[in-house]
Amino acid sequence: MSTIYKFYEKSNEFSSNKLRVDWLKQATLPKISLVKVKQAIALDDCEELDKEFLQIFSELSKQGASPSYVRQIAFLIYSEINAKIGHNNDDYQGYVMRINNSENLQDIINILKEVLEKVSVGDPLNKDYSENIRRVIEIIKKNYQDDLNLRYVSDCLHLNSDYLGQLFKKELKMSFSKYLNEYRIEQAQYLLKETKQSVSEISSKVGYMTTAYFYRNFKIICGISPKEYRKKYV
Repeated sequence: MSTIYKFYEKSNEFSSNKLRVDWLKQATLPKISLVKVKQAIALDDCEELDKEFLQIFSELSKQGASPSYVRQIAFLIYSEINAKIGHNNDDYQGYVMRINNSENLQDIINILKEVLEKVSVGDPLNKDYSENIRRVIEIIKKNYQDDLNLRYVSDCLHLNSDYLGQLFKKELKMSFSKYLNEYRIEQAQYLLKETKQSVSEISSKVGYMTTAYFYRNFKIICGISPKEYRKKYV
């Protein structure tokens, strides 16, 4: 019990004796959903993500979840963020170790806030990528509106497409097609917020052959439709 109290003692949620007694009596793990966390990551909404994980940890704090369970939730949140930004192995292992070694709730919150700050101000083009992968990303950013595919890019770079596809997946932790889809959707998000162009116009402008395919990809990545996104953020 003293270990649990020490973990939470810096949290404002545990300022009263009543709360301490309540969480000590609980034996079941609280049910935590990461749906909104995943949606905020997909939408590149760091402000909403920060708000959501603070709510999650507040709830865990109120329910007196064990420190190991809180660390597990923190790791899952970090893993979702990392799947989007692709930390190199050293950075990834470093953050995992810091989460595992965190002594209290505030340490965990500070770690995740640090990750979010780097996402907000960092260069999305990771300097640890190889020269070939940086060139692939440059081609995607210049030509995403076109009928782009891995074979075309590999021909441009005079590389074997199978080799390039494997290298891309190894360094970015996702396939070429997934990266291209996500980049196109990011551009669509900007156009939905900043222009009055129709969804079909935006769909064509960011490289989709059909509006239906654009809708499907947008909802898979963002969790909401293009129209819902525009209504929410405009």
